[in-house]
Amino acid sequence: MPRERAVLFDFGGVLLRQDWDKYEQFGEEHGLPPHALRRALFATEQWQKLQTGRADRKQWRKAAIASLAIHCGEQAESIFEEWYSRPVTLHDSNIELARALKAAGIRIGLLSNAAPDLEHRLVQDFGVDIDWDDRVISGLVGLAKPDLAIYRLAAKRIGLPETACFFIDDLEENVEAALSTGMQGHHFQGDYAALNTELRAAGYDWS
Repeated sequence: MPRERAVLFDFGGVLLRQDWDKYEQFGEEHGLPPHALRRALFATEQWQKLQTGRADRKQWRKAAIASLAIHCGEQAESIFEEWYSRPVTLHDSNIELARALKAAGIRIGLLSNAAPDLEHRLVQDFGVDIDWDDRVISGLVGLAKPDLAIYRLAAKRIGLPETACFFIDDLEENVEAALSTGMQGHHFQGDYAALNTELRAAGYDWS
């Protein structure tokens, strides 16, 4: 591999905690059937458009509430607002890893399926203050994982070939897509030691 390398981080599920069991627990507490909350938030046509910059948050919110209303009627809006009023929690170990990699001279990038406003919300709303070499946000570039084009774009923008990039995501299909472009990758499931071990096995050294 080339001497210069990069590590690309997903946001939700890798830097921002996104425990799918909590989605189910919350839904059950509010009388929703299994997976209804996830479908309302992430499976509507408006969500697909939002994460590629073809819709705005108001349109997505309206669609999410309409999806919830199928199961809970007039309570849908209050359930939606209650879910998003919960405190944000982070994978602090992965944030520190990104900073340590940067300090060791390894390029670090963000590669996230998210609304365009993530660019501004990273620090302001989530408190994720990292000196990225580049950020590729699907809502800004009009492409979304697992489209192979977005991985190639991320490599190009960070200035390295795909074979010099290591990608971390909490969704296996997104990691598999990255691997198919020539990147190395890790399916993060909350095990920080496993991630660090795999990075070191791939030749990354930040100690």
